[in-house]
Formats: sequence, C-alpha cells, structure tokens
Amino acid sequence: MPLLLLAGAGNVIAQRIEIETNQELESYRTELDALEAANGLTSPQLIETLEQLADRLMVAFEYQEAHDSLDRAQQILRINEGLYTPSQQRILQKKIENFTNWGDWRSTRELLDHRFWLYANKTPRPDDTMVAGLLNIADMHLRGVLEDNPRQQANHYRRAAFMSRAALTVAEAIWQPQDLRFAQVIYEQIRHAYLHGWAIQSRAQAGYALRSIGWSSASGRTRSMMLERDQARDMHRGTGFLYFERLRKLYLDRETPDLEASAMVTLYQADWQLLFQQREMAVVTYANAHAELLAAGVSEQLVDDLFATPVLIPELNFYPDMSAALQSRLDSEKTMLRPVQNLPIRLSFNELSPEALLSSENNRTFATAFADPGEALFIFRLAGVDELRKRRWFARNPPTLGVAQNLQIIIGVSSLEQQEELVSRVNWLRFRPKLVDGVPQAASGVLASKL
Repeated sequence: MPLLLLAGAGNVIAQRIEIETNQELESYRTELDALEAANGLTSPQLIETLEQLADRLMVAFEYQEAHDSLDRAQQILRINEGLYTPSQQRILQKKIENFTNWGDWRSTRELLDHRFWLYANKTPRPDDTMVAGLLNIADMHLRGVLEDNPRQQANHYRRAAFMSRAALTVAEAIWQPQDLRFAQVIYEQIRHAYLHGWAIQSRAQAGYALRSIGWSSASGRTRSMMLERDQARDMHRGTGFLYFERLRKLYLDRETPDLEASAMVTLYQADWQLLFQQREMAVVTYANAHAELLAAGVSEQLVDDLFATPVLIPELNFYPDMSAALQSRLDSEKTMLRPVQNLPIRLSFNELSPEALLSSENNRTFATAFADPGEALFIFRLAGVDELRKRRWFARNPPTLGVAQNLQIIIGVSSLEQQEELVSRVNWLRFRPKLVDGVPQAASGVLASKL
C-alpha cells in the first residue's frame, strides 16, 4: 500500500509538471503572436522570445519544434545583421545541444564544424566569448565520444583536443601572459592528454586510430606513422607534464608568487602520476604537495580536511586554492570525465571495514539511505602505502594504489552480464587516496552508479 501511494503521488507530480510546462509554452506562443502583430515577422524583438520558447520545448522533448524556433531566430538575425555575424554563435550552440539531445549526431557534427568555421573565418576580433565557445565545442565532441556512432570516436577525440588547443591559442592572443584565466584553459589541455592516453591504454575502439600521428614533409606530402601503445600513452603523459610546468610558472613567475596555487599544481601532478601508473613517484609527490601546502601558510586543519577523503581523479577543474577545492565538494556531486565514466556516480567513504559494510544491517542501511531506484550499489576498498609495501613481493594479486579493490555489488544488478559490465566500468575509476601527513592510507567506500 505505501508503494502504491508513492506511485500515485509520483504520477500527480508528473502531471502537474506537464501542465505547468504546457502553460509556459502557451504563454510564450501568445507573447510571440503579440510581438509579430506589433513589430512584423522579421523583427529582432522576436529573437529573445523564440529562444525562450525553444528552451522550454527542449525541456518538453519537442525537439523538432525547438529546432524550428531556433532556426527562425537565426534567420531573423541574418536578415537584420548579415549572414556571418558573431551574434549567431549563441543560437548555434543551442541548436547543437538540441540536436544532441535529439540524437541527431550527423547534424551535430555539421553544425560543430560550421560553428568553428565562423570563428576561424568570420570573426574579425577574437574575444573572451570565442575562448568559451571553442571550449564548448570541445565538450560537445567529448559527448560525441559516447553518444555518436562508435566509428566517429577517434574523430571526436581529435576534434575535442584541437578545439581546446585553439581556445588556448586565442587566449594567448587576447590575454595578458599573467592572466589567471589561463589556468583552466591550460588544465583543459591536460584533461585531453589524459583522455587520449586512457583511450589508448584501455583499448577503446578509438585507441588504435589515436596511435597514428601525421605530419607534412618538406615536399608538402602528408606522412603518418603508427606508434606502439606504450609509446603513444607515454607521449600523452609527457604532454601533460609540460602543461603542468606551464601551469606552475603561471603562479610563480609573478611579482608575488602564489605558493598555495603552486602546491596545488604539485597535488594534481601526483594525481597525474597515479593515473599513468607511476605509483612510487606519486607517493613521493603527494608528500611534497602536503609539505608545500603547509609551507605556503595553509592551516593544517584545512589540509587535513582536503585529504581526509579519497577523491575521484582526474578532477574536472583545476582549483588553485584549498578553499575552492573543498567548496567544490560541497557544491556538486563528483563525476568522472565523460568518455571515461559516462554514468553519474555518488561516493561515500567511512571508517568501516569491507566486512562490516557487508553485514546485513549495514547493507540495508546503505541500500535505504544511499541508493536510489535504478542504481547499483558497490562497496570497495582502497589500499594504503603500508599495505602495498607489505604485500608487494608475495601477493598473487597485489593491491594497486588508487584502484578499487575487493569490489562487490550489494544491490541493484539483476543479471551476470550487467554485473560484469558495471564492474568493468568501475575498475577504470581512479582515486586520489586518503592522505595522512601526505602518506596514502587505506579507506573503505560505497559507490552508487546509475544502471
């Protein structure tokens, strides 16, 4: 009976949302009719209402009508301003998002290329919006890695990295060398280096194609060669380190060096070493990051708070100070980079052992309080340095730093095939370990992931 009541309440809420959405749509249509009657069918005053109508239509999954509304707004802009005006970029971005939600990736790719062509050929003065727009194109290509035809994966990886580099090139042309906005744009290059390295290492469908590198010879002919898997992965690892050094210089080569931000760069470098399986080096670098943060004047309590809980890596953003890094955990749930782990995940860490987590009482507690319907619930353990050193030489399957161990599903999986797929995905997750005085410690965790 309680379940029936809940189901009934859910239906009432859904019906109410649908009614409110329809009322909003009708209101925008009425406003649009009034504007047309007062100003004509091609007045720029219609554009804002057309965009607002399209936004609500996308929420209502009315993708065709949303496209028609945005297309009309674009045509009005062209009539009043010209064919290739920068003001169209905002509408193009919405049209692209509508196509992706619609599942029309062929049209998405065409518009992404057109949007870049406008930036490259029809934008007289690059500005901040161009940097943001190029980064948005890069993000859409990363979405395409998962959602587009698998044969397009390598193309999306490459286009995403190219757009990100283009954004950095534009930023270099319009910003002062010490502009702190460079930090995130530089970090974007590091993210893409990791994604390429991950695709190659994980033997993803695009991995083979990404091992091919090309160049133009002196005669003008295009040549290419196929790198070995380890060579290609190491190339991207080295690229990441070069950008880390550039990031560090951004904070140190100034009148008043930012030692805290430099220490955060060291922390991210430790994550980078862990991601590329340089575990012994990562242990040393984590200790260096801890010492640098304290030397920079960060309170010991703040450092302990940041390192008290393991974190999924690589981080989506670069945080130049401890306060920003801690606030990011409070503001939103952590998710992995899209091509690595496309499902939203939620994490909880505690002091309980895996054996305690598996007890029937705790099982029920976590299942009730942590997992929503349609989620799989895992428990796992992260090894600490002491455990790694003790078991390195004689363990058949020694634990690995930053990798989930003793992974067990306790709720939410109905078939063996589904279980194997989820376990495979979770096995690709990497964690910054819990740190005490800069030393990685063991931790137990619970992870929920959408099925």
